[in-house]
Amino acid sequence: MRKMPSWKPHTLIADMAHHIVNQGERSFGNARHKDTWSCCHGRLKICWEGQTIDHLESLKCPVWWNLEQMWCDRFVHLRGHCNNHLTATWWNTLPGDSPEPMPLDCHSFADLMEANSCNIAFSHLPPEGHLDKFSLSTPNRMCNSPVKTIATGAPTPARIREDICRIANTTIQRIIDAKGCCVEDAGEKAALKGNRKDAQRDEKRKLAE
Repeated sequence: MRKMPSWKPHTLIADMAHHIVNQGERSFGNARHKDTWSCCHGRLKICWEGQTIDHLESLKCPVWWNLEQMWCDRFVHLRGHCNNHLTATWWNTLPGDSPEPMPLDCHSFADLMEANSCNIAFSHLPPEGHLDKFSLSTPNRMCNSPVKTIATGAPTPARIREDICRIANTTIQRIIDAKGCCVEDAGEKAALKGNRKDAQRDEKRKLAE
């Protein structure tokens, strides 16, 4: 894959896994949880496929109380009996996480998806290859379409600023107060905002029904 020029815009999942590990190690350095931090990754399917798990299980990260520990053990995901009441789609994966410092998950991704869908609909008539065409008809066009949409100004600077400022003004201090551990999502200072908060509310409503 690395030798193919046409694949240069893409990255091997193994490289992504190494990047996650390296950034985690760099972030925690000599901090309190340097030997115990875990990666609570979202529902990105390729992170939980067999070959990815096999690769993580081949990478050792020994600590004094567990010399046989592998990096797969540091990636939080469902295992064993925790899968019993789940459909096969969710086996050995993580149904969701709470990425408090990720502004993209608050509004920006949803804004981009909506704007991209509008661009695709509005440019339906021009033929494929037209400069003003937005399309999902091939993998390359599927990749280029949101990039072109971003160039049109979606998400807006105001929306980006809103989501980033929320993290700078409130979220970071909550993580510090929790000493780098799980941040509770409750009360008026709930961690989830925007589309993630709406999804959480809808899920609670379904369970209540």
